[in-house]
Amino acid sequence: MSEQHAAASARATPSTTAGAGGSAASLPSALPGRTHLLPEIADAVHTAGVLVLRGRPGIGVSAALATVAPLAAATGVRCLAAAADRWAADDVSVLDTLLGDLDGRPALVRPADADEVSRRLAGRGVCALPGPGGIAPDSPVVLVVDDAHLLGPTAQSLLAVAAREPGVAVVVGAHGAVPALEDLPGARVLDLPGLDRAAVAEVVSRALGEQVEPGSSLAAGYARASGGEPGRLTAVLDLPDARAALDLVRWAPDPSQTAIRLEDVLPVVVGGVVAGAGDRDLDAWAVLALAGAGAPRGLLDHALGAGWQSAGVAAGLLREGPEGVAYRHDAVRRLVEQTVPPAVRAGLLHRLAVAALESGCPPRVSARLLLAAGPVDVELAVRTAEDAAAHLRDAGERAEARALLTRVLELPVTEPAAR
Repeated sequence: MSEQHAAASARATPSTTAGAGGSAASLPSALPGRTHLLPEIADAVHTAGVLVLRGRPGIGVSAALATVAPLAAATGVRCLAAAADRWAADDVSVLDTLLGDLDGRPALVRPADADEVSRRLAGRGVCALPGPGGIAPDSPVVLVVDDAHLLGPTAQSLLAVAAREPGVAVVVGAHGAVPALEDLPGARVLDLPGLDRAAVAEVVSRALGEQVEPGSSLAAGYARASGGEPGRLTAVLDLPDARAALDLVRWAPDPSQTAIRLEDVLPVVVGGVVAGAGDRDLDAWAVLALAGAGAPRGLLDHALGAGWQSAGVAAGLLREGPEGVAYRHDAVRRLVEQTVPPAVRAGLLHRLAVAALESGCPPRVSARLLLAAGPVDVELAVRTAEDAAAHLRDAGERAEARALLTRVLELPVTEPAAR
């Protein structure tokens, strides 16, 4: 699952403080301005409930999910985590190990072999988190799934079935509806609001290493620049030019009267970097923005050529690590995506679809990219269908994948693209 799977593993690592007898009350800084959510999350974990944490991108859904593991570990509830992956062969494969592990209620996991178990499961996009001293096979379990709105009906239904098992809690994060879970009796849906001024001041205080009062001009400036979105606030604090612009309002009696609209600070800073880039770098940044999180490195290299990421890393927009290349902040990725004209967008998505087909990605990936691009050429549609047919016979992909490929073949047809 590339970056998303790695993030799921990182999010689910238990905190040492929680393991030492922690509770919701011991995590006061886990969710700035949202500590009222912690009892709700803890209640779902400890009563084997179903909880859907929902909100728009950048609002902090993943941060809220990150509190599940320490809350579970504090009382000996075993935590299994995964994240939906648009780049996997099918939705169900993302949950295979997670649900298989649950079905078998595996044998006692001792501290001595915990790391090996985690490594093996992490390879499948799952993080097993044994509590202190090991967890008995019949211990309660919480399943944590991020980006659950990306799961198809079959995968969502499997989670709903798991949620009916005794002693099994399900907590998911989503940027959209997850009907199979939301419609279960007793399921709770929490829509995450934006950060208020006090929460913004708390985050800014920690980032700047100084006490920022909620009523100060500086807190007001950061609140306006972020729109109350934790992801956007983190980006503003991380980018030197954006932080410098906000520092100017420190002494302003009324931040709304500054020369630059504070809501535009991040777009202006990102726009300045984009405006100074060459065509090849612009293409690379746009392709990565359109691909979204978790795009396989091999696919991106095939579509963009060697060294495509260098300028973006140097400019501070991208980060490169063992899991691949990604935007440092999703708020920045979304801004770059918004700058791509529709005609250019279609061409870049088409390029990604071809690269996905030629680099060995699962056929549903090419199908999804073709659907997003719009009209397709006959040659590419036929190649996608033939590749998909072979894959379906071999792997038995689910009905929703077949439906997706059928929709591709119903798209308007254009002349074959030059390649």
